[in-house]
Amino acid sequence: MTRRELNIAIFEGTADKVLWQPRLETWIGHSIADGTISDRFRGMSNLQIYDELRCSMRYAACAGIERHESREGMVRVEEQHPEHTVYRIRIPEGEICTV
Repeated sequence: MTRRELNIAIFEGTADKVLWQPRLETWIGHSIADGTISDRFRGMSNLQIYDELRCSMRYAACAGIERHESREGMVRVEEQHPEHTVYRIRIPEGEICTV
């Protein structure tokens, strides 16, 4: 059974397996931007990386940490959820969070 066939079977309620659908887009984007992407994946597109890992992309879901910035002791994180977005700024003295 191909991943496509398994995905369809899941929606039909007839699947007997689990389809691995990790959320790798954020990791891929940050790894490429930071120059830390593994040599194994260097030069590959997101879809090629998913194929290499034999997993399936979550086409309708993009929730997760979308942006991460760091400046000498400060970390800024943005988390996107279906109904809201959480912004966090962390510094050595504490954290500020808005929803």
